[in-house]
Amino acid sequence: LDVPPPNLNGNANVPEANKLFTWAMQYKDHGFGLDYTDNQRRSELLFQEILTKYPHSDKISDVAFMLGDIYESKAYRMYYRAVEYYHRCYQWNPKTSHEARLRAARLYDKQLNNRAKALEVYREVKTHEVDPRRHQEADRRIAELSGTK
Repeated sequence: LDVPPPNLNGNANVPEANKLFTWAMQYKDHGFGLDYTDNQRRSELLFQEILTKYPHSDKISDVAFMLGDIYESKAYRMYYRAVEYYHRCYQWNPKTSHEARLRAARLYDKQLNNRAKALEVYREVKTHEVDPRRHQEADRRIAELSGTK
């Protein structure tokens, strides 16, 4: 996969990247049918441009989450790619407010049928997240997947 490395360090406020991010968000998840697919593609290209041109931008973690969401969407259904971008979201910003860990765990669990990896990431949710609803879902799935229900 052509996913940027996990060691990027986005800590600079880059006005050009901020503009691209805003522009991409105007397309993301808008429209119906072919318009929806076209808008997801437009959004994807703009997000990818941020990662290519501005890898030091403080938006890269948010961009990674949005790309994960796009690749998971009905327009793409590229679950392996989505998981990798969700991983990058929290690798680039361990304190992200996005539910990237939980989304990655769900994909391993439901779409990719990788129970071991799903359990591993659900456990990461327990150790890194603060949202009690995310903890509850992780607890439930850990119990179900490990047979301790």
